[in-house]
Amino acid sequence: MIYYIIWLSMILIAVYVCMAPNRNKRVDIVACRIFGFVLFVLAAFRYRVGYDYLAYQRYYELSRRFSRDFMEMASRIHFEWGYLFLMWIAPSFGLLIILCSAAAVIPKIIYIEKETDVRIVCMLMYFMSIFLPFDMGIIRQGISIAILLFSIKYAINKEIVKFGLLILLASLFHVTALVFIPMYFIANHEYAKKQYYIVAAVSLVLFVCIRADVLISVARLIPIELLQTKVIYYATVYDPGMSERITYITMIKRILVLILFVEILSRQNKDEKSVFYLNAYTLSVFVLGMCGNITAIFAGRGLQSLYFMQTFLFARTIYNTKKISYRFILLMVILLVSYPNFRILLEEGSVYLPYTMNMEFWTSN
Repeated sequence: MIYYIIWLSMILIAVYVCMAPNRNKRVDIVACRIFGFVLFVLAAFRYRVGYDYLAYQRYYELSRRFSRDFMEMASRIHFEWGYLFLMWIAPSFGLLIILCSAAAVIPKIIYIEKETDVRIVCMLMYFMSIFLPFDMGIIRQGISIAILLFSIKYAINKEIVKFGLLILLASLFHVTALVFIPMYFIANHEYAKKQYYIVAAVSLVLFVCIRADVLISVARLIPIELLQTKVIYYATVYDPGMSERITYITMIKRILVLILFVEILSRQNKDEKSVFYLNAYTLSVFVLGMCGNITAIFAGRGLQSLYFMQTFLFARTIYNTKKISYRFILLMVILLVSYPNFRILLEEGSVYLPYTMNMEFWTSN
């Protein structure tokens, strides 16, 4: 129930702000801060809530055996070193969850407030698409995505050292950060509409034709052992809570959203970040086409940092749309695109329900 209360509250404020984004800017900023605080509290103080909560708890308990030797812990527990370091320094699992939530949620809220327009729309999409599965679920990747947001300006400005360092830092929490590397080369290159449509068509053809075993064979050639292991694991693991394969409906929906973005942005003044967001979303569609016949846990999870860019694209297109009716229609499209997965996350028996606060940390210290 608490999730739907937050969701409905965000929608009502989003409708109000979208009526006049400039006039309602103050409401937009205040709402962003309030909901940001609420989401941080939800993530930081939860108890046995989230996709990987119990698994992370078991690994934390295992890590205590090596609390004096980080390298031995790294050799025994096959997580990226950034998360291992947080486990190593956290005196309790409750505090570890607080640290991870702060690292995953707070930077996203800061980025949304400082770098975006119509912030409440970004918050709504973030809540529906990233917050539950990644900041309250697969928390390592939630941290990774937060770090990647701050690499965007360095990709646009072609500051390769700073961009590379942030990619490296993000990959120390989740190896999927490496899919962001191509964005340095296409960050601010504005392509013609025809080129985006060609990419969409090729992506659909690849989605239909490429066999999973071919990609897995290629993955076995990766020279970096940790990266090879992660790729093969995510390519072959099957999670009964997810669809075994990305469906045609998902692929077609993402292509239609891409077409929508291309058409709208072709009629608006595009800045460098709009181009970046569009190119990142286009790359996510292309990679999904190549990887869609592998398990959904690979194609879905691996592309989240790129797919997340649609959040900022929707907000920017709404902000630059003059007619109130068109802004309202775009908001409804957002709900149509995001709601199905959001609803699945909150179905009966979900690992996110029922929500309880984490009193374990406070009672044990």
